[in-house]
Amino acid sequence: GTFRFVRGEPAAPIQPAADLWLCLGLSGAGASTRSMVEGLARLFDRKPDVKRQTIEAVGALVRNAALAIEAGDLVGLGKLMDLNHMVLAGLFLSTEDLERLCALARSAGALGAKLTGSGGGGAAIALVPPPDPEAPAGEPGPVASAVLAAWKGAGFDGFVTRIAARS
Repeated sequence: GTFRFVRGEPAAPIQPAADLWLCLGLSGAGASTRSMVEGLARLFDRKPDVKRQTIEAVGALVRNAALAIEAGDLVGLGKLMDLNHMVLAGLFLSTEDLERLCALARSAGALGAKLTGSGGGGAAIALVPPPDPEAPAGEPGPVASAVLAAWKGAGFDGFVTRIAARS
């Protein structure tokens, strides 16, 4: 299922009102989660105000993203993903490859894109519009195909997945 997790609280289920079609782009490069977390901790130790502001900003984005998912507001969700990516990139968690994956996805018609995981490499996730209702069931739409083609053309790998709406 889909849920929102906050440390110290029980997982809160999120019921998508619309199918969520996601493209996952793989940068081919990785980074140690531990080193990324340690680097962020050092930054937050030096600048506690940045830590507080970041936690507040990301928390607000996540709360609003959950509302957008439950309302089926895919355009709003995409914009929130873009904003979240900007916050994470501002913390030096993004890389040139992750920036390229996100930019390529947006240029191909994705509604929003962001790095996923601890940053420093790894993967990006892009929200794409659903396929045409007349398309064969389970087939990704033209934007998903365009995102994957853009990534492949730039030397990246990727795949499409779907999170089904509540029934």
